[in-house]
Amino acid sequence: TDYSGGSDYHPTPIRGGYPGGLVQGDAISTMLTGNFLREAPPGFSAAVILLLTCLTVAFAPRLSTSRLAFWGTLTFFASLFLGVLLFREALLIIDLAPILVFESLATAAIVTVQSFREHREHVDLLWTLQVLEKRALEMNEARAPQPVNEIGKPGGSVGGHGGAARMVDAC
Repeated sequence: TDYSGGSDYHPTPIRGGYPGGLVQGDAISTMLTGNFLREAPPGFSAAVILLLTCLTVAFAPRLSTSRLAFWGTLTFFASLFLGVLLFREALLIIDLAPILVFESLATAAIVTVQSFREHREHVDLLWTLQVLEKRALEMNEARAPQPVNEIGKPGGSVGGHGGAARMVDAC
């Protein structure tokens, strides 16, 4: 039957507009074959969340902030893909909302903490470098030879008057 010009279209969970005759045919086929949609077991979402949490916690210390954000995005879309795949292939309905919300919030929290740690490490390194530079300058100043004046005493001027004393001596 050709439904291209007809107006007997109905929205379904899979498609926006599905021909009404095919909706009836799919319903009869499902009843005759016994391929009904099933819901995932009650602990399935919790098990997926636990698995993703364990993987994220295992990898988080080894990853930079940008790679950790990529990991969160990857696990988000992998969870979504898994849900669609199980629906299409095994006719299994999975409540993806808790998994996706948890994964999004957990990734955001972990990326924030990791970013704070990296920033703190940079600040600590900069402070350490400043302290080391200051100490190196102090050590160089302590080792530097003092200028000697014409009389042989340390200091750059005769009698402590700077260049004015030299001018008087020259006249």
